[in-house]
Amino acid sequence: MSTTSLIDTIDVYLSCLTYYSLDQLRIQPSSESWSMGQLYEHLIWDSQFYIEQIQFCMNNNDHADEPMSASALTLFQNNALPDIRIKGNAKHSTLPQPESKEFLIQALTDVRDQFQMQHSLLIQSKNNGKSRHSGLGYFNASEWYQFADMHFRHHLKQKQRIEDFWSANR
Repeated sequence: MSTTSLIDTIDVYLSCLTYYSLDQLRIQPSSESWSMGQLYEHLIWDSQFYIEQIQFCMNNNDHADEPMSASALTLFQNNALPDIRIKGNAKHSTLPQPESKEFLIQALTDVRDQFQMQHSLLIQSKNNGKSRHSGLGYFNASEWYQFADMHFRHHLKQKQRIEDFWSANR
């Protein structure tokens, strides 16, 4: 398992932040769409959960024999989430707007650093515990790491749609 893809993708998000103003980050393309800042908040929040799951799985052998769902198996075989817009969980509809650009930069940098550290620990871990994803069954630490990578890459299309909206509405 390589750390390169996930870290490189997070670095794309980080480098783009240097070009966005706080006002841009708060523009919602529609009342049913996230702003760019809310997208970043979503990635940061979900990453914290993934990191917790990785840590849990590395520290025990609980649920080691539990399977992932058939649909999850397909995701992992394709190493990608489906190329569709996924309607998010209702709790995500109330994501806050970012307080500042600096907060997003620092929080995403922290996420990147935590993933790098977890990857190093993952290579050394002798445990093979699993934890449950609410809709996809059980993942081990490596699978949670891969899922985080797939999640970040999946949202690149949404990021591009928001940037396209900005360009069209200057």
